[in-house]
Amino acid sequence: MVALLTNAGLPRALAFCRAGGAETVQLEALLRAYGAEHPACACYWAGPAASADAAPMPAAASGRGMEAACVILEGTAFFAAPAGGEAAAELLEFLRFYPMVRRVQLTGRTLAALPGCAGFAAQTAPWLRLEEDGALPAPAGAPAQGYDDWRAIHALLRENLTAGEFDAFYADMHLRQRRGAARAWLLRTGGVPASCVCAFFEGEKVAALGGVATAPAFRRRGFASALLARACGALRADGKTPLLCPVDAAAGRLYASLGFAPFDARVTLERRA
Repeated sequence: MVALLTNAGLPRALAFCRAGGAETVQLEALLRAYGAEHPACACYWAGPAASADAAPMPAAASGRGMEAACVILEGTAFFAAPAGGEAAAELLEFLRFYPMVRRVQLTGRTLAALPGCAGFAAQTAPWLRLEEDGALPAPAGAPAQGYDDWRAIHALLRENLTAGEFDAFYADMHLRQRRGAARAWLLRTGGVPASCVCAFFEGEKVAALGGVATAPAFRRRGFASALLARACGALRADGKTPLLCPVDAAAGRLYASLGFAPFDARVTLERRA
């Protein structure tokens, strides 16, 4: 059975996320940033008897009965079902016919636990994690100081994203940043913004890097690598493991050279017409 999640059932959903480990960190981050009733998103869960919102949850809520949950944001359903199960398959089938959902995003391990994904076309990209011994050395001559400057960061990102991608990224980044769930770094050279890196905090121990952009005049000069070194150093100091998903094979080779290694896959299920 599939049910709409409201704030009354949020403690149970967060307990489900904590029990799910790596498979549910992104879902947990979205629930903590947006809650269950934010006007920009919709949240659903599935289980043998989907009634998480029927009554106030006890303090020791364990999430029992939940098999799958999702947050729908900007046409994408961020889906988690660590153990698979019939209810998880039912939620995925529900999303296939949900009018606002264009795609479903999940991990490769979550997909492997499901019986199938009829009605969707799957696209897979590697999730990379910075290994414990990844050093990310800053190139010689690269500026060492970075600054948080949102206006300049927005200008850099606008050059590297489509209008739709930028609007979605901008809204999500700002909401999370205001709630302490994101951070950004900007590198300048000669007073001019050269490169930026953003991080979304996925739970207490993980940070997903994104919004890595460099102005055209400063590309192929090591600025993005220098800023990644600064960002990853700061994240590690906070006890967070940096993750990222490269946009193409060339970016993947760059990140591999800096100490990132594959640990899972990010799967995007595009709904077929």
